[in-house]
Amino acid sequence: MPIKQLLNFLSLGALAGLISCGGGGGDGGGSHTAFPTTQANLTSANAPTFARFVDLAARAGGTMRLGEVLSGAGSPFTDGGCFALGAGQATVALNASTGPVSGTATYTSFDRCFGIRVTGTSNVTGTMQAGNLVDSMNFTFTSLAFTTGTETIQGSGTAFLDWTSIPPGSSYFITLNATASGAASFQLQNFRLDGQSAGAGIENISITGRLTTSDGFVDIATVISPQLFVPSTGLQGGQVTMTGLSTIATVTYNGPIAPTISIAPRP
Repeated sequence: MPIKQLLNFLSLGALAGLISCGGGGGDGGGSHTAFPTTQANLTSANAPTFARFVDLAARAGGTMRLGEVLSGAGSPFTDGGCFALGAGQATVALNASTGPVSGTATYTSFDRCFGIRVTGTSNVTGTMQAGNLVDSMNFTFTSLAFTTGTETIQGSGTAFLDWTSIPPGSSYFITLNATASGAASFQLQNFRLDGQSAGAGIENISITGRLTTSDGFVDIATVISPQLFVPSTGLQGGQVTMTGLSTIATVTYNGPIAPTISIAPRP
C-alpha cells in the first residue's frame, strides 16, 4: 500500500517542547531548560527512576493508541477502550471514512486498563481502510494529560501508529518522540512499542528507543518481551536492558511492585 509504506519512512520531526519542569530528586527532577545530550551514568540510585519512566512511557503509549477497529457508522468514530468503570472514550473526528484522512482524536479520561488514563486532544493524519479499520495514524499533541494514581504527566510531541493484522491476532507498533513534564520529567526519542496480542487480554510488548532525564540518556532494548495484562498497573515479566555510559541495567518488571534491577559494567 503506497501511502502506508511512505508513512513508515517519514520522519516524525523534531521533538516538541524541550522546556519542562519535573518533580523532586527521585524522579530525575528539578527545573531545567533542556535535557542533556550526554549518556547517563547508571547507578543503583538512579536506575529505578529510569526503569519506572520506561514503564510509564510504555503504558502511556499503549493507552493512547487507537484500536484497530473503531466504532460508528461514520465520522466521528469512537474507541471505547476497555470500558473500565468510570472511564470515558476516544472520539475520532475525521474528514473522510477511508483512504487518507485528517482530523482530531479527543480522549476523555480514556482507559485501556493499563493503570493510566489520558485526557486531551491530538491532531491526527493517516490512512483508514473500509470497515472502520485503522491502517496507520500520525499524532501531534501539545498537552495530553496522562494520569496514574495521584500523578498527572503532561505529554507533548508526536507519535506514529501502525496496525498489522496477522492471524490469529493483530499486532501494532507505536513510536513516540515526546516530552513529559509535571509529576515526571523525561524525554523520549524513537521510543517504540511493538505489541502482539497473546489472547485472554494479554499483550506481549517489545520496547526499544532512548529515554532522557536530567541525568542524561539511556538506550533501551528488549531481551524478553514484558507483558501488559487487562487489567494491570505495570509491565509484568520479561526483561529490558538500559545502557548507560559505563554500565548496563537489566530490568525485570513485576507488575504493581518495584522491578528487579541488576547493574553490570558495559562489555
